[in-house]
Amino acid sequence: SCHGYEDNPVRGIFYIRLSTQAAEFRIANIHDKSVIFSILFAFILLAAVWLLLRYQVLNPLDSLLAAIRHLHRGTENNKAIPIKRGDEFGEIANEFEALEKTWAMRERRVQLILNHVPDGVLTVNKTGQVISANKTARKMFGRTMEELQNENILKHLYPPGHVVKDNVGSLDGFDLTVLSETLRECVGEGYDGKTFPLELKVCPFQSDYMVFTRTSEFEELNEQDNFLVFLRDLSSRKRSESEMHLLAAVVNQASDAILITNPLGKIEYVNSSFHRITQYKREEVIGKNPKILKSGEYGASYYERMWFDLMDGKLWKDVFINRRKDGSTYQAEQAIAPIFDSYGNISHFVAIQRDITRERDLQAQMEHLQRLESLGVLASGIAHDFNNILTVVMGNVELLGIDLDDNSENRKSLAAITSAGARGAGLCRELMAYAGKGKNEITWVDLKQLFEELGHLLQVTIPQHITMSFELDDKLPCVRADVMQLEQVMMNLLINAREAIGSNDGKIHVSGKRINIDRAWFETAYFDHLPENLDFVQLTIRDNGCGMSSDVKARVFDPFYTTKFTGRGLGMSAVLGIIKTHQGAIRCDSEVDIGTSFSVLLPCPAQKKSFEEKNQNDADSVQDSNNSDINNASLKDTVSKDTVSKGTVLVVEDEDAVRHILESFLSHAGYLVQAFEHGSAAVKYFAKHQSDIDLVILDMSMPQMSGPQVLKKLRKKGLKVPVIVCSGEPREDVMIKLGQLDVDGVIAKPFKYKGLIKALADLTRTIQQ
Repeated sequence: SCHGYEDNPVRGIFYIRLSTQAAEFRIANIHDKSVIFSILFAFILLAAVWLLLRYQVLNPLDSLLAAIRHLHRGTENNKAIPIKRGDEFGEIANEFEALEKTWAMRERRVQLILNHVPDGVLTVNKTGQVISANKTARKMFGRTMEELQNENILKHLYPPGHVVKDNVGSLDGFDLTVLSETLRECVGEGYDGKTFPLELKVCPFQSDYMVFTRTSEFEELNEQDNFLVFLRDLSSRKRSESEMHLLAAVVNQASDAILITNPLGKIEYVNSSFHRITQYKREEVIGKNPKILKSGEYGASYYERMWFDLMDGKLWKDVFINRRKDGSTYQAEQAIAPIFDSYGNISHFVAIQRDITRERDLQAQMEHLQRLESLGVLASGIAHDFNNILTVVMGNVELLGIDLDDNSENRKSLAAITSAGARGAGLCRELMAYAGKGKNEITWVDLKQLFEELGHLLQVTIPQHITMSFELDDKLPCVRADVMQLEQVMMNLLINAREAIGSNDGKIHVSGKRINIDRAWFETAYFDHLPENLDFVQLTIRDNGCGMSSDVKARVFDPFYTTKFTGRGLGMSAVLGIIKTHQGAIRCDSEVDIGTSFSVLLPCPAQKKSFEEKNQNDADSVQDSNNSDINNASLKDTVSKDTVSKGTVLVVEDEDAVRHILESFLSHAGYLVQAFEHGSAAVKYFAKHQSDIDLVILDMSMPQMSGPQVLKKLRKKGLKVPVIVCSGEPREDVMIKLGQLDVDGVIAKPFKYKGLIKALADLTRTIQQ
């Protein structure tokens, strides 16, 4: 309508030019210009966007990428990351810079830890080639990093058997995957060839183990072909373990019982000796209180004081009386001490106890033997002085009896005095036997024959309600002994057995056999000294009588101790003295209401030999005459016949009364007597009147100069006349004291007139023959 066209004429036409050509040219010109301006605008916009992206995005990204590459490669980043506050990329850059500092700090920390850790840490590949090693690992093997790098570390590791066998191969042939499954010990070899124990742990390398470092050593690591090797030097621990094993062995094998408890007193450890001493096994006492060993000998106040000192940190040491599992008691020297931990608190208590029961028993026995020995010395001295007194009494009685008529009433009084003197002399002999100085007439004794004779004798004294049996070996050897003293020992023991049975039915069993004794037997026996030869004849007298308590048994051999209503208490003391004199031993075993057993040991000689002793017959005749009663008629006859002078006798005796008796006896017998109290005066007299002396009588024991000393000086002065020694000691002891000095006779005190004169007459007769 605007352009003058109708609808139908233009319907279906593709294009109609509506504008003029000028208009169209103008429109085309405007269009061309708009396109050019649009392109120019677009280019300017793109340049602006590029510049904006360049400085705001791409440059920070480049810097971050460079920082990440430096972190990955382990190199330093000298270019600072541009940071603009308020933008996201600046914040990211800020965080990356902080991250780099943190990683650098961690790297230094890891390097510090690796270089100061006591264990060696190595990174190796699957063949064992070293990739990295810390300072400790390098020090272990004595090599630098350059020397270790690319070297197979397994060649320097060996199984533990290499310590004892040099031909054991290294771990080079082992697969690291196999080694990674176990934690094992091995032996490392240093640069100098010395070996040292190691604990080896191999771990497959994983991402978790990766640490950021500024080195390129870890660039080639991967989880499949690389491993971490941890090595711990066990030298110190092995030494400590060895010392601990040694200490544990010493503690366990110690002879003393060792007990360790916690602070509450519960037992945590006991050694082997604890079972030996207390009879309690380890499993029986672990977790229990040591009060199971209490014997009841101590009150509550004692243990309160002990615990007060222990809690105060002090050592408690004392002798305890403890109780074993079977109820018996033992004496223990025990020390208890607290053990402190590193904070000064008490963590444990340790008790060390030593069983001293045997030592205390031996000490008590030794003290008892010492008391017996001192009493023996006292008894010997008493017997010696008593013999001198009896010599005076009995000598004067004999002198009084010389002038009395046979029908005199005073003769009964003299007989009573003589009888009492004889009993006193018997008591002296018992004292001397207890002191081990009784007279010994050593002969070969057939024990079977001895018991046969004693059996006949005991049939009279043993009641019918007591059965006595003998069990003697057929080949029981003879022994060297004094038969009279041996009979005295057996009679005392058998009579004691009879009295222990009393009026009840009982049995006495006597046995004898040859035995080789164990030295432990002597620990509870009485003897003079421990013999070297342990071959003995053992005689045992056993009864089932009332028995003895421990207190009575401990004093059974004490002198003057008796449980009888009558008795002097010297019987068992004399038995002990006789046994000691014969170099034997005796032991008593007894229980109340069960019975008593006495075991006597006598040395068993290798073979039977004859026994001879010089002048034994002379001494026997003197002793026999001393033991006889006074025969006044024969005494008068002897005095009357001996009125003619028979020579001069030099008498040396320090006791005035004894010296006067000798003068009287010798004068009555017709001898001229020159008596002196001191040996020095006698020696001086002999030097001037040597030709007038026909006989010398010496006392053995004198204060200033003893009998052997006087005899020695007289021999130097030219003494050649007979010498008789007068002493209250046994002949054997006298001969021992004389040594090399020979004498012609020994007269025992107390002597009698008849015995003295007979001995002088026999000596004179022997010299004349």
